[in-house]
Amino acid sequence: MKRLAWTVVLACGFLAACSQGEQDEIVIPPEEQDLVASYDKEDTGYLSDQASEMEGVFESELRLSTAGLSETERQQLVIGLQAGSWKLRSLVGEHIKFAKNKLNTEKLHMNLSAQDIEESELTEEAGLVRVSYRLRIETIVSFEELRDAGIDPGSLTNKQFEVVLPADPREIFSRVGEACAEGYDSGSLADYNYFYYFKADKPGCDLPSVQATFTLHSLLPRKTTYPEYDRLIADSKLTTAVFFGAAGHEEEVSSWDEGVREHREFIRALEERGFRKLQDLEPKGVRYTRSRSGLDEQVDVISPTDLHALQHDTDGLFKQALLDHEIVIYNGHSFYGSLDVLMDKDAYPPDTYQILFMNSCWSYEYYTKEVFSHKASADDPEGWALADVVNNTEPAWFLNMGEETRILMTNIWAGAESGGQDGSRQFTWDAIVEAMNRHALDRYESWNLESHEIYGVSGVRTNCYDPDHPDACMGQQDEEPRSGESITRENTDAAEIPDEDQAGVRSTISVDEQVDFNQVELRVQIEHSWVGDLVIELEHAGRTVTLQSRQGGSDQNLDAVFQPIGFAGTGSAGDWTLVVRDLAARDTGRLVSWSLTLRYQPEASDPQSYTDEANAEIPDADPEGLSRSIEVDADRLIGSLEVEIDISHSYLGDLLVELEHDGKKVCLHDHQGGSGDDLVQTYPIEDFDGDNARGTWTLHVIDSAQMDSGQLNRWALTFGS
Repeated sequence: MKRLAWTVVLACGFLAACSQGEQDEIVIPPEEQDLVASYDKEDTGYLSDQASEMEGVFESELRLSTAGLSETERQQLVIGLQAGSWKLRSLVGEHIKFAKNKLNTEKLHMNLSAQDIEESELTEEAGLVRVSYRLRIETIVSFEELRDAGIDPGSLTNKQFEVVLPADPREIFSRVGEACAEGYDSGSLADYNYFYYFKADKPGCDLPSVQATFTLHSLLPRKTTYPEYDRLIADSKLTTAVFFGAAGHEEEVSSWDEGVREHREFIRALEERGFRKLQDLEPKGVRYTRSRSGLDEQVDVISPTDLHALQHDTDGLFKQALLDHEIVIYNGHSFYGSLDVLMDKDAYPPDTYQILFMNSCWSYEYYTKEVFSHKASADDPEGWALADVVNNTEPAWFLNMGEETRILMTNIWAGAESGGQDGSRQFTWDAIVEAMNRHALDRYESWNLESHEIYGVSGVRTNCYDPDHPDACMGQQDEEPRSGESITRENTDAAEIPDEDQAGVRSTISVDEQVDFNQVELRVQIEHSWVGDLVIELEHAGRTVTLQSRQGGSDQNLDAVFQPIGFAGTGSAGDWTLVVRDLAARDTGRLVSWSLTLRYQPEASDPQSYTDEANAEIPDADPEGLSRSIEVDADRLIGSLEVEIDISHSYLGDLLVELEHDGKKVCLHDHQGGSGDDLVQTYPIEDFDGDNARGTWTLHVIDSAQMDSGQLNRWALTFGS
């Protein structure tokens, strides 16, 4: 048999320091070999639980010199760094990247995104702008790394890590050259990748620095979920785009390049598993299709030579792939987190559930939050409802990319074709990721590699698809209790849960009052030695909503709050029945108690308006701007709010308009409109719904640029019930 040899390459922007390797020519394993393992609740080995996510807080300060800036430039800098601004998030994002190396030595893989800045404060002193910030952020911990270091994962909770960062992360290479970096290839160091090689204590590094702290708070709960198969196959079609980048950086892509070989291997797998070439694509790529179980499966594949031929237009091709496909897979170098196309909100199709797999080095740190922040909406501020992101927390090897793509897609196709389960196989995210990690570990051991990938998937804790319980996707809320009045009932009659019994145990609460409720909340307390055995449902008025289905794995006992939304319009009166079923043998338990709370609003009152006839000039190019207040002197539960604005101004693009009440600030207008005149508009605002209207309401109007000017003529608030 012919033997092929090549240099083993990491997908981190450089060649690995590995010896030459050999590998038999391409052989595709039977499809059965790629599928998830059959389900057995006692088979919870290492591969199914290689890493977990922890939540923490990162705190530090930016110190930016204003020496050499004109007064106008200084003002523009200050305005741009106001709380919540894009420029602040961008600069903090650059800042926290410099913590990567230090935190990696502590076995932490922090998500390098600044989307969740909780607090920031800007102060000025002579020649300096200081911005302190507090950032909520997640990190991955690898159980393998922790075991090797003798660290108990539980000991990390509330642990604080100290890091030294540059005071100003901008253009460091341009400012200090190689003085504060180590480990780079000659000629490769630049501003955009400096963080990767940053070493604060390198002799001769006199870059001004600041301290940062990263405090871990909690281990985020694991939850067994499925890809949202119902959304993927809603149109009986499943579209996928797969990109393969080149491993080398030569002017021409070699036929021996590992990216080329992985592309060729993936094409071979498609052909052997029933896909046929349909057409060549413009500007580049090839489309393959097959039909199975009434599902049209389409795969567009873009090769390393395709990407090389496009040169600087690769972002355009990737953006089009994001817009047109439900699943998008990128295999290639991470480019130090600089794939900016993921930061383009217009690259994502509206109201479309997607799966993205960034198969590159440390893609969890670089790219996960970038996707979610641009899939987010007012109804889904986390961005999880419309995206699941498969990622990697370790260096990625090119020699695995074709296989890992094949394993991922084989299982997603099987899950889509079967509705999520086929006999004893359940195509859950846990099982799919386990299959991917099993291959990565096998390759690591058989090739004696320096490391292996640890794959995971983010954004899935709120996934609701369940093949046994389609009504689970009627959804649940996760919000603070709403204002108003409530009815609460409790059932404390403990009952044994029959083991491996479809009927389960039924417990009923009867409600006599009839109200039009707007929120349902349950608290359920169960003692059980294996929570993953349980399906919990709520029945009322002929409807059944699944609260939890086979989630929690080997966790013992459950004390949980649920907010189902599937009972809207049913009315409160009648029986509410909790059903708890144990669907697996051996482990047993009992329902201890449960309570039901129904929240509702009292009868509505007439709308009430408050007006400020301001006729006030807006200071030009002043970060303080104009602030005008309206006092509401009566208690009123806000059911709706409209804000009327009447501003005369000769350049709308200069203006930032915000409304503030009781510590909450909402942006109404953020420099839109370009050279247009005047802002006369009514804004419906939902952010204050359920709040008390009493107190001070302040409108802030800031003119961020010079020359054009204007005034606030009037503004008004109208509260509805």
